[in-house]
Amino acid sequence: MKTQTNDVFNKQAEQIMTEESQAETCFDRGLVHLWVANYTRGIGEFNKAIAFDLRYADAYRFRGIVRSKKRDYSGAVVDYDKAIELDPNLRGEFASEREADLAKISCCTSRPPKSRKRMEP
Repeated sequence: MKTQTNDVFNKQAEQIMTEESQAETCFDRGLVHLWVANYTRGIGEFNKAIAFDLRYADAYRFRGIVRSKKRDYSGAVVDYDKAIELDPNLRGEFASEREADLAKISCCTSRPPKSRKRMEP
């Protein structure tokens, strides 16, 4: 009985380590895509990293950076907030990025409506 319990525990531990390893691999690939400005693929890799580890704060953080570069400022702020929720120590590290993206959101959403051209009769 003890051997069976150990086997189950070892298999679960191995699966957890594999998922963490896969999350790190995807995260690293996401960083490479960010570095070469391939933002769409970068987001895809960060999404995979998060799927393997829902508590991967840096994956949310860097996905937020990529979203900001793609001008998805509201998505970036959501990711920054999730990263801070998971790791409060990140608050000071990229607060300025978050605040800049918040400013861009309000700037983009508070534009005056386009004026309509009058048509001549």
